Amino acid sequence: MKVLIICLSVHHGNTGKVAAVLAGELNATIIRPSEVDVSKLGAYDLIGFGSGIYHHSHHRSLIDLAEKLPRMEKPAFIFSTRAYGKPLPARREDHSNLRERLEARDYRIVGEFSCRGWSTFSVMRLFGGVNRGSPGEKELAEARHFARSVRVSGGEARTEIIDSDTDRLSRVFFLKGRKTVIVDTGRPGRHGAILRSLDAVGIKRDGVSLILLTHGHEDHTGNAPQLKEALGAPIAMGKADATYISKGLNAPLCPRTLMGRLTTAIVGPKTKAFQPDILIEGETDLSPYGVDALAFPTPGHTAGSISIATADGCLTGDLLTGKYFVTGRPTISKLIEVPEAMESSIQAVINRKPTVVYPSHGVPWRTDQVRRLLTKTSNKHG
Repeated sequence: MKVLIICLSVHHGNTGKVAAVLAGELNATIIRPSEVDVSKLGAYDLIGFGSGIYHHSHHRSLIDLAEKLPRMEKPAFIFSTRAYGKPLPARREDHSNLRERLEARDYRIVGEFSCRGWSTFSVMRLFGGVNRGSPGEKELAEARHFARSVRVSGGEARTEIIDSDTDRLSRVFFLKGRKTVIVDTGRPGRHGAILRSLDAVGIKRDGVSLILLTHGHEDHTGNAPQLKEALGAPIAMGKADATYISKGLNAPLCPRTLMGRLTTAIVGPKTKAFQPDILIEGETDLSPYGVDALAFPTPGHTAGSISIATADGCLTGDLLTGKYFVTGRPTISKLIEVPEAMESSIQAVINRKPTVVYPSHGVPWRTDQVRRLLTKTSNKHG
């Protein structure tokens, strides 16, 4: 989902703080009213409008912009910061000036948010102003919650993470939104079970838009060509690992423990060759494939490893594994091609602020469990 936030924050940056939080949750672009090119607004799926409240209305520049907008049936949200204490809906009339103009241009208002902000207007500056320190953590947490609600109301189906339950040794996940992305394909010979699992959870086969591989090892790529043929969906994976897969090789298996060496001996260097359709090198927005998710590089286990973050979860492939492989708390992978990247990749997952982390080998963990592992690992190397 492509989101634009139009915001003017004049005096103390109050509304700018709120806009930054909203943008972080919605992966949105922030611009000022003076920077808006109305001819390009049609490219966005959701648009937010915000400023401080002045004399019971948004800033005049936002009001003027709303009067010039082209008519388009598009979801929008409104936000503001204010000096006085009463929140919405008690002060809903403060948004009415902007709301009425947007609705007159056929915009559909899917949510409104307002919180207190530090103000030194008029005589209040003699006393240091009111609401010093606002918006604080409480208000910004409320803004994050609001952002999540408008993402759903704005027309983007909330992306659900579904364990296909087709290979418990190497898990296969479905990201289900407006369409479905299959993440990893398990060990060879399980493509039929994956197709039956799609049917069982009510996912139409023609609704699968992408087959996304977290890395280039056979226990994750084993059914990708068969699923591509059956579903007509392209295959995507990290560019560094795709180089090996296209030659019929697993990405380098680099053991760091006795168990890792045993695994390497069992798996071997060769696998079935196929050519991925999409090569991922940096952060990749998956909204064009109908899911509200982001694929991002997390090298370590392999150079081309990627993880996938949704609003409240993160699929991490083999970046980490369960202590007892299929269960237990998170531990560092037993195969590591790029050891110097491991800590930064784990931190990148934590930075996405997932509620739950989903490994390919193991059971889901809370983010605080992963954070404790990172602290322990950093202290050991420090």
